Amino acid sequence: MRHHKTLDLAPGRLVTVREMRVADVRHIFTQLSHSALARAPIQELLGERWPELLALAGDSLTLPEGETLDDLSFSELDQIGAAWWELHQDFFGRIEALVRRLGVDPKRSLSSIAPASAASSADTPASGTTAGRSS
Repeated sequence: MRHHKTLDLAPGRLVTVREMRVADVRHIFTQLSHSALARAPIQELLGERWPELLALAGDSLTLPEGETLDDLSFSELDQIGAAWWELHQDFFGRIEALVRRLGVDPKRSLSSIAPASAASSADTPASGTTAGRSS
């Protein structure tokens, strides 16, 4: 069973934050690899850009009927972020430990540490050619 927290932002305005599933994490990483967020430093992603990251979290967040993240105040986002972090701190702690073990600077972006196989084939010159003009 997925762990969850329910927050009462105001009377009748309940928010449910659910533990992410493996599918949610895969979705986030897939979206990040095709997004400008992939170029953001890891610290920034887990800091001031977390609302954008949270928007990718699938059904891990249920907002009040008819509301979106854009409708929430910063203090409400902080409450949701605190609950989300509490549910996921072990997961992100493991990622942080892995990043440290690999010696990756958290100020680097996810795209700078992606495996070489993640590069687009459109960015790779055809065999026997080089990128750029011939001289």
